[in-house]
Amino acid sequence: MTVGAELLRTSTALLAAYRRCGTLQAALHELRVARWYPAALLDALETVPERALEGAAVAIQVDALACGMHLEADLRTRAGAVLARRGVRVTAALVRHVQNQARLGGIEGPLHVRFIGARTETLPDAPEDPS
Repeated sequence: MTVGAELLRTSTALLAAYRRCGTLQAALHELRVARWYPAALLDALETVPERALEGAAVAIQVDALACGMHLEADLRTRAGAVLARRGVRVTAALVRHVQNQARLGGIEGPLHVRFIGARTETLPDAPEDPS
């Protein structure tokens, strides 16, 4: 795995753990216990200011889309049809729908999403995904 891919995989896992645990230290502990992530990288991520994790926006591939993320941009098919609007909270149904569309070649990454921390449920004025 390339260094960039490892960084993306680990930082994405850290943001997901942060959402579950609520603090940076608890999230890092969870990842260290799992032993799936490089210790040196986790040590470096320990210096990230906790406030930076709140609402962090990233570009991800379709297969990394997960429940609880929020779309940072409209999610469109290659033909331009809108599948979900910016600000929508990603649900399990939306993940399945997007992954099915991607398998059919109708969506390509990256997807732009925002991680909302454990203390914030949704973006201001963010609608729930209707699916």
